[in-house]
Amino acid sequence: MINQESVQQRLKRLEKENLSLRIQNDALKKIGSLEKATKRQISEVIIALRAKYKLVDLIQALPISMSVFQYWQQRLSQPDPDEEIKARISLVFNAHNGNYGILRVTPEVRAMYVSEGRQAPNHKRIQRLMVEMDMHCQKYGKRTRKYDSSKGPSGKKAKNKLNRRFSADRPLQKLVCDVTELQATMVIRSIWRLSRTSTAPESWSGNSRRGRH
Repeated sequence: MINQESVQQRLKRLEKENLSLRIQNDALKKIGSLEKATKRQISEVIIALRAKYKLVDLIQALPISMSVFQYWQQRLSQPDPDEEIKARISLVFNAHNGNYGILRVTPEVRAMYVSEGRQAPNHKRIQRLMVEMDMHCQKYGKRTRKYDSSKGPSGKKAKNKLNRRFSADRPLQKLVCDVTELQATMVIRSIWRLSRTSTAPESWSGNSRRGRH
C-alpha cells in the first residue's frame, strides 16, 4: 500500500513537471528567453496560452506572481497611450533600414509632432519605448576586431637587421618607422576596415653621428 502511494505521488510529480516544461517551451517560442523577459511580456504570453492551459498551471510554471499578472492583465485591457508614438518610431526606424539608433530617431520623431503644431514627446520617453520594442542600431557598434599582440605574428616576420643600432654616419643609411592602426569607415558597404599607415624618419641627425633614439 505504501509503495503504491509513493508511485502515485511520483507519477503526479512527474506529470506536473512535464506540464511545466511544456508551458515553458510554448512560452519560449513567443518571447525567446524567460530570464530576460519583462513581466509585461510574460503576462502577454499567459493571456495567449489561456486557451490551452489553466491559469494556475501557467502562474506556477512561469516566473510571475498572480498579483503581478492581474495588474498587467488589467493594464493590457486598456488602450495603449503610446500606440501613436510607437508607430512613428517604427516608421522612422524602418525607413532607414535599422541604421538609426536612439540619438537619430529621437529628433525625427519630435520633428513630426512639431510640424503638426503639437507638443513633442520627451527624449527619455522615446528612448524607453525603443528599448521596450527592442529597436537599436546594430550597424555601427563596437569594433568587430581588436588588435592583440599576444596572438603573435600572423604573417611573414621580417628580420631584425637594425637590432636597436640607431646610430648612423650618413644620410638615408637607416630609416625607421612607426606603425599606427586606424579605423576607416567604408561608406558603400558600411563596414569597418583597418588600415595601417607609416612614416619613415631618418636616424641620421645631420652634423651628429649619433642618431636619435
